[in-house]
Amino acid sequence: MGGRNKKPLEQKELEGTIREDRQLENSFSPSELDKPPDPPEGFNHDEVKIWHGVVDELHHGKILKATDLPLVIEMVRSLCLMNSLWDKVRNEPVLTNPNTGNLYTNPAATVYNAAFIRFEKIAGQFGLSPSTRQKIMVPPKEDDNSPINLIDNL
Repeated sequence: MGGRNKKPLEQKELEGTIREDRQLENSFSPSELDKPPDPPEGFNHDEVKIWHGVVDELHHGKILKATDLPLVIEMVRSLCLMNSLWDKVRNEPVLTNPNTGNLYTNPAATVYNAAFIRFEKIAGQFGLSPSTRQKIMVPPKEDDNSPINLIDNL
């Protein structure tokens, strides 16, 4: 059947468009996290640094749920793999076969591109790219000190 995909409940809450009369009584909702989780055992220094940057941001935005952690782990691994391959790809994107003289793509570039595609797909699910971020319209927070509120209160 046609039609557009349903918006997740969390997105409706962020946008302020949720209607209680249209929600299922027993719908599944993943567990909230009280604090940002620690990085998994075995992560190296670079992975821990990226983990904290991504997880802290997702937790602050109330986007991260307990069921999302395996995706975040894979996103961090993909980004670290891309970082480790970047110098090889940047310096030699194309190699020459010494026997035939034919040019071929550096295998590191192929792995880098696959890691980038995987990273981009996972990051998009969390709204971490500009195009996916625009799909989630969060209403502005009411701040008593904002210029608009100060003008309204005159």
